[in-house]
Amino acid sequence: MPVSRRNQLRVQQSKCSSTTGNEDNINVGMTPIQGGAPLASIVVLPKHVLLPNIPVDGSILFELSVLFYCLMALGLQYINLYRTVWWLPYSHTKQALNFYLIDLDVLLFIVSMLTRSIIWSFVTQNFELKKWTVKYWIVNLIKLVLFVSWISATGWFFYKVVLRYTLVHILYIGYP
Repeated sequence: MPVSRRNQLRVQQSKCSSTTGNEDNINVGMTPIQGGAPLASIVVLPKHVLLPNIPVDGSILFELSVLFYCLMALGLQYINLYRTVWWLPYSHTKQALNFYLIDLDVLLFIVSMLTRSIIWSFVTQNFELKKWTVKYWIVNLIKLVLFVSWISATGWFFYKVVLRYTLVHILYIGYP
């Protein structure tokens, strides 16, 4: 934030002594200016800065950026949980991660749940197309296929997770 004075028209006291001889006058700062108003009435208030126009992204672009952020966080969590000590001299692993410990069904279920918002954003997006045209039907068919394939993939991954783990372990997936 730039450093500037708040009161631009601040009247300074003169350094010369007053002619009345009263050096202990405590109201010197509040005396009126010759032929003018008291000093308290000429204080200039700070002006508010106008905010610039910020471009607004569309919902799909926003959901893509959130998905990218969440996938990066998920990847970093997996790196933190399944890292190895491959750089040590007596380590028998040649990789940085213990890939055999990662459950692929749980990972794919988490990724499919993270993509839920971008899929829904694309499905509910209104494209400016005239009804009853070929493009209209193709776009709606793509939306339907995408939504049904996401539902079936998420259901399949959830089914695989339910077969393998107990209810308490399944609830850990949704725990923040």
